[in-house]
Amino acid sequence: MITNKRHIAFVDTYMKNGMNATAAYKTVYKAADGVCNVNGPRLLLNNLIATEIAKRQKINSKNSNKTKDDIISDLELIIEEFKLTGKLTTNTLKAIEILNKMKGWNEADRVDITSAGQPIIKIDLGNDE
Repeated sequence: MITNKRHIAFVDTYMKNGMNATAAYKTVYKAADGVCNVNGPRLLLNNLIATEIAKRQKINSKNSNKTKDDIISDLELIIEEFKLTGKLTTNTLKAIEILNKMKGWNEADRVDITSAGQPIIKIDLGNDE
């Protein structure tokens, strides 16, 4: 069990920030970038920290039984709240972005393949509606 308060804060931050050890170290220890680049990943080698992260990952995986449709429904609820309140938040914008990606609405209509700056081939994907 971790008893060091900074180590606990490191694990908390690491789990919340998308598992970026360098960023977690920088947040907790307020150190220079070079120090964070070395010491963040080094902390992951600490047995107590690695054990705590593995324990939390196991708990998180048990709690993530959502399907793609469940996630789409959740995103649509966030967007619907914006439609009702008219209040645009970063959560609303992120929900719109993720929903677009999940539904494939952000795919390119045309792809140009070049070599040394010269077009080789142009592909029309025919996504225009």
